[in-house]
Amino acid sequence: MQALLQRVDFLDKKVNSYARRIKSALRASHTINSILGNSPAITAFKSYLLRYARTESPVLILGATGTGKELAASAIHMASNRPDGPFVSINCAAIPKELFESEVFGYVPGAFSGAHKDGKIGQIELADQGTLFLDEVGDLPLHAQVKLLRVLEEKTLSRLGSSQPRAVDFRLVAATNRDLKKMIAAGTFREDLYYRINPMTLNLPPLSERVEDIPLIVRDVLNRMGGEGVRCTESAMNALMRYPWPGNIRELRNVLIRALSLCQDNQITLTDLPSELRQQAVAESAGTDGKLQSVVKNSEAQTIILALGDHHWNVAKTARALGISRASMYEKMRKFSIKRPPDGF
Repeated sequence: MQALLQRVDFLDKKVNSYARRIKSALRASHTINSILGNSPAITAFKSYLLRYARTESPVLILGATGTGKELAASAIHMASNRPDGPFVSINCAAIPKELFESEVFGYVPGAFSGAHKDGKIGQIELADQGTLFLDEVGDLPLHAQVKLLRVLEEKTLSRLGSSQPRAVDFRLVAATNRDLKKMIAAGTFREDLYYRINPMTLNLPPLSERVEDIPLIVRDVLNRMGGEGVRCTESAMNALMRYPWPGNIRELRNVLIRALSLCQDNQITLTDLPSELRQQAVAESAGTDGKLQSVVKNSEAQTIILALGDHHWNVAKTARALGISRASMYEKMRKFSIKRPPDGF
């Protein structure tokens, strides 16, 4: 009996250890404070997020790639009535279609050839009493859409190979960068599921619509990568703020990782940034400073004309006085259409 009690105690501690590990692995790591920025666009987004989080209704997050949809879903979970429950994130685009049902809904022993002898709990069941986040929900297979709709309506699910329903209670948050209405028209997304998952919709603004938040995001990313003392020069920061960022915050993070590895003296300069950012900065600068360039061009032409007059239109002497070669002098005269007046100067 003593040996049996010791064995039971050992197994009990082991089960509790596994339970703590599972709970830790399924815990959300981001709150509303993790969404950086004070721009009007992101401030409005955070305001709606907090209001939606207090309800139990499903939320659909719409946003381009790299805008931070999973971070927003995590913030919804932590601001909800279920912060102590699990946060289960499923990337619908990352699971092969043939394995989707077994991974998401689980299966019983012997459900199919190659199934584990003990069966498997599905990821939806893991989200019980917490939040289920379906990222890239537009990639959800059609056959799984039907089954998910039934789970959302009945709050029960049946593992693959079983007819025994299991009660599940979770808050659904979905996200996509695709146009689901076009997919409905094309027959690749169910209309009934669409209206089931989007009673509340959040539009996550791209980085190009909140440029003023970039310095704050840059500082946070650098700090997280161990670059607390690293600073961006004015020209580098201007380039970061002028670039359109099609890959949004994910692309910005990758650029900063590269810049941090190349920079010297704890300073990120324009030369540490990728060529496309430098080219964009030059193009923007050219467009902004067009009038100034015109003034500079006219000033250069006037300087050459005055110098030629001072040297009686002797090209060689004028070139030496200006510190340029004779060939360059002739080239500039052709460029600015400078010709000696017929009656002198």
